Amino acid sequence: MTQPGRKVPFGEHVSDFVFREPCNDYLLVEIEAPYRELFRNNGHQRHELTHAIGQIDDWLCYIQDNKAKVESELGLHGISATPRMLVVIGRSATLTERNRRKLAVMQGRHRGLSIMTYDELIDRARANFERHFGPLSLRAQNLNIYYYRQDLAEAT
Repeated sequence: MTQPGRKVPFGEHVSDFVFREPCNDYLLVEIEAPYRELFRNNGHQRHELTHAIGQIDDWLCYIQDNKAKVESELGLHGISATPRMLVVIGRSATLTERNRRKLAVMQGRHRGLSIMTYDELIDRARANFERHFGPLSLRAQNLNIYYYRQDLAEAT
């Protein structure tokens, strides 16, 4: 059985991460390097972005062709033929408005696909953390911050 968040072999191709979501489906994640650029100067997508999306297409084909095997042998019980997919690649500073528009079109063509830069991933993680624990406005060297939450203290 596959452990959550681990690499999973979909035939000849291996995912970087697979997460089970609360809605009883899965999120398939492909990670590329943060230094990879998504687009050339002429606006065409770079090979690394094409490759990442191709990887996800390969996983989907395998899942659709081998759904019962994926559920039983890989332990991905209840996986749909079209799970959500995430590509994390590059940095936001390299994207123009034209590039962002192209990303939106690409994501629209691939149902359930999100393409996110590392900067966007960090921003979302920070927002999620702050939603639970409060603002992260303190910045200092050699500083440890401890959060006290009444509901957690009462649970122990």
